[in-house]
Amino acid sequence: MDGGTEFKEFIKWGEKHGMTFEITPPYTAEPNGTVERFGGHINDIQRTMIIDAKMTEEMWPYATDTAIYIYNRLINPKTKISPLTHWRQELEIPNAEPSLKHLKPWGTTAYVHIPKPKRIQARKAAPRAWKGKLVGYEGDGGHVYKVWDPATRKLVVSRDVGFPQPGDDD
Repeated sequence: MDGGTEFKEFIKWGEKHGMTFEITPPYTAEPNGTVERFGGHINDIQRTMIIDAKMTEEMWPYATDTAIYIYNRLINPKTKISPLTHWRQELEIPNAEPSLKHLKPWGTTAYVHIPKPKRIQARKAAPRAWKGKLVGYEGDGGHVYKVWDPATRKLVVSRDVGFPQPGDDD
């Protein structure tokens, strides 16, 4: 661990639970090689996601979160299980295997349902959904999506999201 102040609370918690930490010298990445390389790998993935989805660089936090979300669900070739499965097994959580069925391409078009009370009531043909871009997932169970609304430039978290099928015009 690099001794940054952002880790102080984590170190306190870890020591309380019997963990020991080795602090590396300031401004030297070499002792933290594995962690630094992993961070570089995640950066490569998020950069590729942004380019592939034709999104702007301001989306990097969402791309990074999603890259980590997906990484934690992929099977590690050495251990033959995903990091999330390993974590759930350690915590003795039943049904430890994560589902991947809800995953969609990052940056794909997403239609977020507008609840009836928020629709324009005077218009019968008022939209029942708005069009955004999928930029992430919320929670472990899936089916709760983070959608970027380009019109308002805000992030919305919703479970009521539809995605176009292959061949649909979006």
